[in-house]
Amino acid sequence: MKCVRKLASLAMSVIMLLSSVCFALEVQAAEVIPVYLNGQLLEYPANDAQPQIYQNRTYVPIRKTAEYLGLSINWNSKTETLTFSREGLTIDHTMRSNIVYVSGKAVTFDTRSINVQNRTLMPIRMLGESIGGTVEWDNNNRAVYITTANAPTVTETTTSSPVNSGAAPEIISATLSKSEINVGSTAKVSVKAKNATKIKLIDGQTQKELDIISEYGEESDGVHTFEALIKGENDTKETVYKSVIVVAGNDSKFFDELSQTKTLIYAVTTDGSSKKDDDDDDSSSSEKIKSDYLISYKLDKTKYAVDDYAYITVVTKQDVEKVRITNNFNDSRSESSNFTEKNNQRTFEIKHRMSEKGSVNLYITLYIEDEGYEAVNQRVSATVGNTSSSKTYDELEIVDIEILNDTVYVDEDAHILVYTSTDVAEVSVYDDNDKKAASSYYYYGKEDGQLIWKLNFPIEYSGRNKFTVYAYDKDDEKVSEGIKIDGEKYSSNDCVVLSVDQITSNVRSGDTCKFEVKCTGDVSWIVFADRRGGEISRSTSSSKSSSKRIFTISGDVDDIDEDYYIYGYDDNDNKQSTYKFRIVGSSSSKLEFRDVDVQTSRVDIDDDIELTVETSDNVSKMTIEDQSGNRVYKKSKPTKEKDDYYIWEVSFQPEEKGRNTFTIIIEDDDDNTKEWDFNVTVTK
Repeated sequence: MKCVRKLASLAMSVIMLLSSVCFALEVQAAEVIPVYLNGQLLEYPANDAQPQIYQNRTYVPIRKTAEYLGLSINWNSKTETLTFSREGLTIDHTMRSNIVYVSGKAVTFDTRSINVQNRTLMPIRMLGESIGGTVEWDNNNRAVYITTANAPTVTETTTSSPVNSGAAPEIISATLSKSEINVGSTAKVSVKAKNATKIKLIDGQTQKELDIISEYGEESDGVHTFEALIKGENDTKETVYKSVIVVAGNDSKFFDELSQTKTLIYAVTTDGSSKKDDDDDDSSSSEKIKSDYLISYKLDKTKYAVDDYAYITVVTKQDVEKVRITNNFNDSRSESSNFTEKNNQRTFEIKHRMSEKGSVNLYITLYIEDEGYEAVNQRVSATVGNTSSSKTYDELEIVDIEILNDTVYVDEDAHILVYTSTDVAEVSVYDDNDKKAASSYYYYGKEDGQLIWKLNFPIEYSGRNKFTVYAYDKDDEKVSEGIKIDGEKYSSNDCVVLSVDQITSNVRSGDTCKFEVKCTGDVSWIVFADRRGGEISRSTSSSKSSSKRIFTISGDVDDIDEDYYIYGYDDNDNKQSTYKFRIVGSSSSKLEFRDVDVQTSRVDIDDDIELTVETSDNVSKMTIEDQSGNRVYKKSKPTKEKDDYYIWEVSFQPEEKGRNTFTIIIEDDDDNTKEWDFNVTVTK
């Protein structure tokens, strides 16, 4: 997939490097680069990120580097913006972009900031040159030299900095006791954190500090547990969504990096019926009907297993053209424009995947003819259990159809995903004149016991276009389901983003994805943005095809289940077009190393090398290889299983003296792997 990201520290001496754990970039051991400031070698904590080469550029941890340069830092977690400042200078930078605003003036670099294993790294030129310094690369010595005025000496920063006073805190988990709070009621925030002596709660909308909690309990493994209350506040008549940011701190200060902050989202209701008991099966009476166009709604049941489909029946007036279903986790959306009509009423049947366990609220929103989606939504509640359903999709069935592009222009392609049973051998799409529009004999992927088919086909007319999707098994038995897609008109003189074609396949949350974007000729440049409008990347270069412009753009996909946008800009840098789309990929968890703690960097040949590894909870096997590729350790079950991560206690005996590089390899059930390198010196 996915997750929601931000700051760290700068270079370290070669001597310290020999006894440190290498901070690996992606799946390869990174080359650590010495960095000198005004002739002095900069040092970095041995257990933290180091200056390193990535894609032929030198990257440095931000926080420590800024500290050496005499810059203070402010982090805005809502906009993911860093602000560096010192007397007479302000530098603003939005994460994962290649633009820095120096005292309000935009400066563009050829590389962007990145996030690797919960640490934020910036190209060294981006930071060094933004303060007016010079940055030089010494290829013979593989080192970087920064020259700048007004920077404090290395000894000043290393002796006075609170960052070095103990290990930085890390939030392991943060949860709310309930996802909906009625006005005036409270919900409990529960936080587990390492190396933390206090936490701070911040209102995600106003950035106002809500509370600081310094009392905590202590678990056997040294993890501190904090508890606090937040109050439901809402001065409107409708349900509103809010967020609270949890920030961890130690005795010296609060920290604002990814591993030290968590954001929790909740709803504040006003009707006094925010939750029903789990045993209440009358889902249709969750709350009074709000929309004048809604007649009735009902779930097929109120108790589900994880990844089950809920079937919602919605009856509306004739003015309703389609129905959308979302949930309180904001991780899934279903939409249907198919209905049956009788007695001036329309009946919609919508399927929605229940992807999260616990109490789930589904929200029904109606699309009214000539008006669009209503501002109000209808809530219906259900309970999702801990384990997946035993249902298998092995009998001929179209389980679901998802339309990926929100807007489809005439003569451009619609992109759909068709989820079917595993016995399907072909999926085809026919238009309203029974003409084949698209067909595929090869499924795109497989997930949760279903086959996923990706099909593209042109939209020929403006207004409503009707299609029928057929799924065939090997005996040519078939099932079908109708879909409706609206075609939009445009003029060749318009500045419009026409289509987005995903080039990268098998995308998971956290991966980089590449797209080909077709625009009208008046589009000068484009931006790839997340659902909050935050810039991920931009492209100014394009090729021409007749009167169209074709851009290629890439960017990191933090959450595969979110909506994404392409913005089109004209020659005057005015945003003229917005194109919303969905990314095709796997929503299953991405393999992650949370932490690697090597007990010592130097051991005797007769002693064991011991380390503790924390990983994501989808790891099915861990192996360790030496620098010759020989396997020295293998384990298929973690030592401890936490709520959302695994702990692996590892011990093995080295075979060779000298400095040894070992590679930890984690693997999931789909044979995806990820690696982490570490070094240990073995003595007599």
